[in-house]
Formats: sequence, structure tokens, C-alpha cells
Amino acid sequence: MSLRSQIKAVQSGLPITVMHEKWVAENPDPVYSPEAQAFAAGQLAGITGSMRRRKRMFRASAAGTCKRRQVLAYIGHPQRKEEITSTLGNIFATGNFLHLKWQMQGLTAGWLIEAEVPMDKPEINAGGTADGKLVTKGGFEFKSINDRGFTYVMTYGPKLDHQDQTDNYMYLGDMDHYSIVYENKNNGEWREFRREREEANMRRVAERFDELNTFVSDRRLPKVLDDCQAETGVQFRQCPFRDTCLKMKMFPRAAA
Repeated sequence: MSLRSQIKAVQSGLPITVMHEKWVAENPDPVYSPEAQAFAAGQLAGITGSMRRRKRMFRASAAGTCKRRQVLAYIGHPQRKEEITSTLGNIFATGNFLHLKWQMQGLTAGWLIEAEVPMDKPEINAGGTADGKLVTKGGFEFKSINDRGFTYVMTYGPKLDHQDQTDNYMYLGDMDHYSIVYENKNNGEWREFRREREEANMRRVAERFDELNTFVSDRRLPKVLDDCQAETGVQFRQCPFRDTCLKMKMFPRAAA
């Protein structure tokens, strides 16, 4: 990284860019810190996260998905079983290992002080797991993305659902800034974006969680999205409840 680029990164408040660029340049054959190795061992053994997955809560990572889907996920409604092909399985594995790579590098380089950080607020039935906590006390979110998607974020900035997600984490973790790192899976190029806490967004997040809790307590389902009614759109195609959601007129009886 040139001196000019370093100065620009510092002035832009990009804590990862400055430290990570330096560390990667100085460690072409990295030796990871004991902390990073221990973290990776726990992740690969599947130890971390197994207990938390059984907790009933509205997930910060679901920000941007429809409210009806979030309520059905909260009450544990049966999900569609997707066929996992070898290609799809390989894509998932690549994404998981890219996450792990960045977390191990961050813990070793020192720009991460913690990885896979629980951020739960049981009093509002909401929570999630942040990819990491920065040395600046902000949050870290990593996204691997294809070339077309990377071109989009380089042109327009972070995707809206990723902005919503980081707003959720800033609210749950009481943080005042968040870094989103995108890595282009096609060529390894990456870019850090920083988002600042805005109280208007925090109020919006609080209102969303309050609304979702009200749906559950009143045993009501949010309305179906127009695209889902027409059985079109990304949200419909990616919804794990699309086989049953449109048939449901009332709140599921088996839901607690």
C-alpha cells in the first residue's frame, strides 16, 4: 500500500485497512498467533455456536428479510429442505473458510480483539453473533462476494441488507461504528467500508424488534410480500418457508 493510500485510509477511519495491509505485506507465509489457532480449532470442531443456535431469538443477520419469515424462524416453523449439491456445498465451504481466514488474520495482526462475538438482548428476544470486535471497539462484518457483486459495492457502497445487519449489531452491541469488508472471490481484491452509528437507524431497529415481538405475542403473522404472492423475486426464491408460507392463514397452532 502506498503512503498516499495509507494516509487516505487513516483519514477515512478504516482501522482494518491500515493494519491489515501492513501485516499481509510483512507475512507472506503467515504464522498465526496462539489465540488465532485456538479460535480456529474451536470453529473447526463445531464447539462454538452450537448452544446459541438453540436459543429462540430474532436474529440480527436476518435484517432485510421479510417480517413474516423472521416470525416463522423465531417460532421454529419447519423449513424447506434444500438439496445441497457438491457445487453448492463447495461454495458454502469456501465462504466459511474465507471468514475463518480473515478472523485468524485479524486476531494475529491485532485489529481484532475477539471473533464470533455474541450480541444478545434477551429482554427483547433479539441477538446474533458478530464476526468480530475491532481494536477500536467497533464491529467487524465480513462478506465474500463474486465479481459482479464486488463491482456493485465498489460503485454504490455496502448492500442495503448488509447496512441493516450492521445497524442491528450496533444496536445490540452498543457500538458507534462498524466495518464491513468485502472480498472478491474471483480475484482476492478486497475493500473495507465504515459505517457510523446514527440514532435514527437505532430507533428504526428498536421499532422493528418491538413489532416482531408484538406479532408473536398477539399470535399474528405479518402480511405476505407482493412478490411472494406472485411467487417471484429473490426473497421468495431464497425463503426456507416458501412451500408453506402462502398456505398459512393463521398463526401456527403448534407455536409457543
